[in-house]
Amino acid sequence: MKKGIFAALGALIMSGTALSAQTMSLAQTLDAYVREMAQKLPVETRVACPRLNAASVELADYVTEQLNLRLVRDSRFVVVNRDSLSNTAVNNEVDYQLRGNVSDETAVSITQQLGATAVVVGTLRNAGRNYRLDVRVILVEANRVVLQWSAEVAGGADWKKFETVTVGLSFEASVPLTEAEKKTILQSVQRGLQSNQTPLLLPSTAREAEDSARSCRFVIDMDYEEKNGLTVGVASITFVRDRLTLCVSKDHHVTEMGRKRFVQKVGDALSGDAAFFKQVNDELVK
Repeated sequence: MKKGIFAALGALIMSGTALSAQTMSLAQTLDAYVREMAQKLPVETRVACPRLNAASVELADYVTEQLNLRLVRDSRFVVVNRDSLSNTAVNNEVDYQLRGNVSDETAVSITQQLGATAVVVGTLRNAGRNYRLDVRVILVEANRVVLQWSAEVAGGADWKKFETVTVGLSFEASVPLTEAEKKTILQSVQRGLQSNQTPLLLPSTAREAEDSARSCRFVIDMDYEEKNGLTVGVASITFVRDRLTLCVSKDHHVTEMGRKRFVQKVGDALSGDAAFFKQVNDELVK
């Protein structure tokens, strides 16, 4: 029976499918995903669905729970309960990984240990006024995508509270930063947001982030110079809303060999400043 399931799944490889050219509600989109899975996957396929990736843990939990509910209701699937993925973990690392965004490789590794035949992974990201939901079904044994969809989803009143605010990013540096250096800092700040469950989202590029029209923004202040082959400086991060300074981090003093390593270390220091992000979280709920 197991070999038959794997053979059937292997025959279902798809390059990708757009569910609809129209914007749909989240419920409509998830219903369509599950219908498609039911048509394409063999009956009694053992499916796992760890937390989908999203800008905030709350939003990720909500969307994942809605998808899991629909999978459970469809009797054609055997669903590995999401609680089992964390509570029956074979080691502490599994539980840790499931608390944050999960990569395809991590999801496959975890579900393989739990005996799942297929794993559902996906990402919900901001797309202007709406959201884009990308979902894949991966064949665990072969670590291969067998089904893939994308859809535009309208933000609904039932999950309005989980929506994230897209923030800007600007730089005040004693030496002009290159685009690559700005990207390094941007990715570091985004890691800090995710690690501290801060419901803010940075655009994917520094050029988009530097849009002056954004009312909320982070300002990176970097003052540094070259000394005897070393790059020495200090950096801080400020959270601004409607031109008002709400939070300022401590000064992070950094010394590194070479400018590239210096910028990377600055990014690590900023993303690891939990006290600063806690201040930001407190301001967001006022």
